[in-house]
Amino acid sequence: MATGAFESIVIGGRRFACKSDDSPKTKLKGKKNETIMKGDGSFSVKQEWTAGYIKDINVELDSTRGDLKYLQDLQDKGDPVSITATKCDGTVLSGEVNIIDEIEKDEGEGFAGLTLEGDIEEL
Repeated sequence: MATGAFESIVIGGRRFACKSDDSPKTKLKGKKNETIMKGDGSFSVKQEWTAGYIKDINVELDSTRGDLKYLQDLQDKGDPVSITATKCDGTVLSGEVNIIDEIEKDEGEGFAGLTLEGDIEEL
């Protein structure tokens, strides 16, 4: 059984294995609350929608499949892309995201760290 947080992730229809000792950070889309204090001591709540994300998820890139170019092309388009990420415990995260930050492949290990941000929900 895999020990990392994620077993695999499908990005735009292409499956990528995740690094076994990975420790990415995740956040589901949702609302952020802000307390607004009033002059009489009472308060109200202002809500704002926030994007979900998966930060620092390391995916294996296969040069024979052109994975680095594939991901760079998706990022260059700037359009949302569908993802389905499967955690090692069987939990699935899904949604539409953009690839944020630069995509850098570690040529020694064959992995690239990605940050994905957008409409992410737990199924």
